[in-house]
Amino acid sequence: MKIQLKKGLSEILKLGFCKTPRTGVRGRQGSITKRETDSVELFTQLEVYVLIVLAIVIQLIILYRRGIEGLR
Repeated sequence: MKIQLKKGLSEILKLGFCKTPRTGVRGRQGSITKRETDSVELFTQLEVYVLIVLAIVIQLIILYRRGIEGLR
């Protein structure tokens, strides 16, 4: 009887339908985690694009200043 009970509980846990005290239903926790990772990936991509734009702006400022100094 205990073996069957343990097997049943482990199958329920594998399916992710057991209730946990902190999050409610465990299956819903998986979808929240996926949304969070997607948003983190979006912010990471935005950060990369912002850094590229900043690098280009800094290079243009440096080249502009060199051009002005060369004219003097």
